[in-house]
Amino acid sequence: GIQSPPKQKKSPKKSSKDRVPTRILDQEEFCLTWRLDKMAMQRLAELPEASRQQAMQRFNPGPEVPESDFPKLFVAFLKRFKSKD
Repeated sequence: GIQSPPKQKKSPKKSSKDRVPTRILDQEEFCLTWRLDKMAMQRLAELPEASRQQAMQRFNPGPEVPESDFPKLFVAFLKRFKSKD
């Protein structure tokens, strides 16, 4: 008889590229989520798109940070994404 090829085992793990949050974040949604003020939004808008996405994906203040501090913390955080012109 004709042998069928061995079945591929489906692993429950996703490939490594799926583990990184590569979802394009919506800037407006992000600003609302973190309750950013006008200055923080302005600073974010000044970044190149790639840096902006990185900044939005990586910003994650700890639970000890009061909500009122998110905007100034974010502005400080953005400084690492500024290009060294």
